[in-house]
Amino acid sequence: MVRQAERADHYKRLRRRRNTDSSLDAWRTQKAIEFGNLIIVGSLANFHKITEDQFNRSWILFRKLSEAGLSFTDCTSHIVASDLNVPCVASFDRHFQTTGRFLLVP
Repeated sequence: MVRQAERADHYKRLRRRRNTDSSLDAWRTQKAIEFGNLIIVGSLANFHKITEDQFNRSWILFRKLSEAGLSFTDCTSHIVASDLNVPCVASFDRHFQTTGRFLLVP
């Protein structure tokens, strides 16, 4: 009988936790949508669609630096930031220091 009561308590806690987790997930989703709207609709950031030339140069850079741990996305960011004359990059990604081109701002 004690074991059944323990199991019942355990399942109640799990259900409460699941409800809390789903509430947290819903809150996070809502915050992500709000933040996305600030970026897309607002003026929080500018979007840049890469050109075919930037894509090709990113691929060349990726083939050169992939063994150093740079991803294709890292390489594309490097190419675009260089083309747009971005002097510093706010990132936790240590790979931005690989090319020595940017001042890394944590």
